[in-house]
Amino acid sequence: MDRVSRQMRVTALLATVGLALFLAAVWTARNENALVSDYALYAARFAKVIACFVIAFAMRSHIPSVERMLGAGAVFIGVHLVAYTATVMLGLESPEYLMASILSGVFSGIGEACIILLFAHLLSTFVPQVSAVAIPMVYLINEVLYYSTLYLPTPLILIMRPVGKVLAILLLLWCVRRKRTVAAGEQEHPLQYGFSLHVPREPLLGFLSSSQEWMLILAGTTLFPFLFGFIAQVCSNAGTNSGLYDVVNELMAVGVLVLLVAYGLLRGRRLTFDEVLYFTVPLFATGCLLLPYFWDDQVPLAGLLVKCGYTVYQVMFWMLLARKCYEDIRHTYLYFGIFYGLFELATAAARLAASQLWRADMVDFATMTVVALFSLWLIALYGLLFFAISKMWGRKGLVAASGTDSGAAESLEVALPDNGFVDEANHSNDAEKVHKEQGAAETVRDASPFAYRLDAFCISYDITPREREVLIEAMHGYSMENIGRKLYVSRETVKTHLRRIYNKVGVSGKQELITFIDRFKE
Repeated sequence: MDRVSRQMRVTALLATVGLALFLAAVWTARNENALVSDYALYAARFAKVIACFVIAFAMRSHIPSVERMLGAGAVFIGVHLVAYTATVMLGLESPEYLMASILSGVFSGIGEACIILLFAHLLSTFVPQVSAVAIPMVYLINEVLYYSTLYLPTPLILIMRPVGKVLAILLLLWCVRRKRTVAAGEQEHPLQYGFSLHVPREPLLGFLSSSQEWMLILAGTTLFPFLFGFIAQVCSNAGTNSGLYDVVNELMAVGVLVLLVAYGLLRGRRLTFDEVLYFTVPLFATGCLLLPYFWDDQVPLAGLLVKCGYTVYQVMFWMLLARKCYEDIRHTYLYFGIFYGLFELATAAARLAASQLWRADMVDFATMTVVALFSLWLIALYGLLFFAISKMWGRKGLVAASGTDSGAAESLEVALPDNGFVDEANHSNDAEKVHKEQGAAETVRDASPFAYRLDAFCISYDITPREREVLIEAMHGYSMENIGRKLYVSRETVKTHLRRIYNKVGVSGKQELITFIDRFKE
């Protein structure tokens, strides 16, 4: 293992531990011993949602200053910790407690959004083989830490919560500095690129029409967390052992996360949307179906299946988004901001609705039966929507990427599986035809709006395979020297390839070229 690879893995490990510590400190607020009021919890959730959406929109097509983002998140977390300390010192009977608690929650939510999205950005800059292992490791460590805090006394939790957040932020700062140092090597993305794209007069929600994939992301990040949040809250209020807070369930969740780590090692960058459903729907749907039958029994089977299905879904979605962001790093905050914001919004809305129904004494065995059947219906509709869209999407994307050559499209279509996705293709420089076919197949596989335009652009402007490789590395922010070392060519050769690309397109530099590709239409 060379020095760059070793440093890359060390940085990834530090980021993994840091994010796990931060999430554990955040989730510990749900523990009654943490002395966090419901007002503070909901204020934190909704502030986090708003912050995620604002960050996603404001930074939808560029990477901001990492240091400023980190500084802003640290300041908000610092104010939150001061307010949190004040709530502990004031006590529940103090008239100022409610205001201090809400302020603590608001600043906590904004700070958590900044820090968590920064961690997502950091993990997305590693090669998919690394991030696909790091993300399930985050949840594995977090699950162990969070479960351990359930049995700790109040004084220890009051100390561990702020300490965990501070340590996580320090680890994040350390990782950012390590990344800056090692980014000169050819195996790592730098944390911030030398360009950003702001399309003039871009529609407020223009990204929604850029890819059918957004339909799947929006549906998936609202449906599963809402169902899980509702079921979890009702089962928690009822104290039933068919719920999700059980020793056996926690141990099974840890076991599932271990399997996901192994799966990340095996699959790496080849993870697709359909795999998420293959592993999630059977567990989640079966748990919903069995939930009413174990409602009053001391058997945690239903809650176990629901929790495991939800865990698999959430972790694999993170893995998939990290891989997609690696392909076009500018959209990291767009993808993760909307993904994380919708998850928090759906979960908070579900828990709030479940709590209100419980207080109104409207939840019983018959209600849970209806919830289970309705959940199955929604999951079935989502599965149908996914496979219908992915099938149509695969066919259209393939034909579009292949231009008017319908024969080439048909020949490739035979080799594609029914869901429209293909495994990683091996690039060949022997013939332009092979390059075009592989570009079309990769378009279907990646299903990224920018990646799709890039493939179509390369075909339309006769960009050779070698020029395409140089172009991608240049867009990722590497210098000509590093591109040359990675592709085993000289700096002058890299410069020549870039000059030829600029001449073919009629642009004067990289920024203008990237803007052209983003606006490119066949």
